[in-house]
Amino acid sequence: MRSVSELFEKVLYKTADDIYVQCPAKVENVHGNYVDVLLYINDEEPDFIIYNVPIKRPETQRAYIFLGIKKGDRGVCRFFDRSTEGYLKSDFDYNSDDRQHDINDRCFELGFIPDSEAFVYPENTDIEIGLKDGSVKVSFTSGNINIITQNANIQASTVSITGNVNITGNLTASGTCTFSGKEFLGHTHSNGNQGSPTGGVL
Repeated sequence: MRSVSELFEKVLYKTADDIYVQCPAKVENVHGNYVDVLLYINDEEPDFIIYNVPIKRPETQRAYIFLGIKKGDRGVCRFFDRSTEGYLKSDFDYNSDDRQHDINDRCFELGFIPDSEAFVYPENTDIEIGLKDGSVKVSFTSGNINIITQNANIQASTVSITGNVNITGNLTASGTCTFSGKEFLGHTHSNGNQGSPTGGVL
């Protein structure tokens, strides 16, 4: 016959097995704002997949930062203290659901990567955003912005620059170019050539 302490220990372990807090996870499938993830449990039971996990993204009412997620990406699956079904439906009233740390109340957060897969981050940069293959990189360091890319496309009705502009290489422009209020093409000189067109040369 088991002692009271042995029975208590068994109940304690059983309770702990039924309570989820957070686990390392790997993305198995992506569909919109949800992912299927493989949980790393690290016990005698095999790892398993949970489906339709909401993705926790950096987002406010006014702005967002988007990171593309693909199969194989790593992160953490977090489990909430209480049911989140009402919250996800924007229904914040008490719904009589008292479940706690349940596998159905979870979200996936990017990051927490094994050492063998972790990116080596720069040490002397304040902020850096880029692709790991090095093809695109934007860094901010000591008041400087550095951009590395093959092509940069800016779509704007107006681009204003205050300060000096240094260009190495060719500059191609279409449309009207104006310098100090004078059009680069088609303007005339009042002295030296009797006001004849300059042929595009200032």
